[in-house]
Order: sequence, then structure tokens, then C-alpha cells
Amino acid sequence: MSLFDQLKEWLVPRAARTWPLENQIQAQALSGILTEEGIPHRIRRNGEALWGYAEQVQEGWGRLETEEAYYDQVEDLYRDFLASEAGDPGQE
Repeated sequence: MSLFDQLKEWLVPRAARTWPLENQIQAQALSGILTEEGIPHRIRRNGEALWGYAEQVQEGWGRLETEEAYYDQVEDLYRDFLASEAGDPGQE
């Protein structure tokens, strides 16, 4: 493991779970909701790696990451957000 990888492991905590994001607008909206709720999170854009946007084509725009302690809260907020985006009246 390179020194860079070791530092990254030490500085950036691993996410227990990730949720897919379709675009930057969705990422910003969800980030705002989680920030209001006081939930620590990270938005990772796919394609940031050295190999460019091949990852984005395969896995979508990006992903939402959070710590395991917040998994249930984020899961509920994420589902509610997707339902409201789709116009599901049962979730509004």
C-alpha cells in the first residue's frame, strides 16, 4: 500500500453504506436535507479517479456516503426523497 493510500485510509473514514445519485442536482438536494438533520455525510462523484468517466458510465453520477451509525436515518430520508421526486403521494 502506498503512503498516499495509507494517509487516505487514516484521514477518510470508510462509509458503511452508499446510496446512488443520478445527478448533481439530486446530490445537492439530498446533501441539504442531511445537513439540516445534522447527519454527517459525503457526496462522491464517480469519475474522479485517474481513469476518468468510465466509472460514471457504469455506476451513475455519484454516491452518498455516511457512517454506519446514521444508516437507518439516511435510508429513510433517501427513500422519502426518491418518492417525492417521483411524485408518489403516499410518501409526501
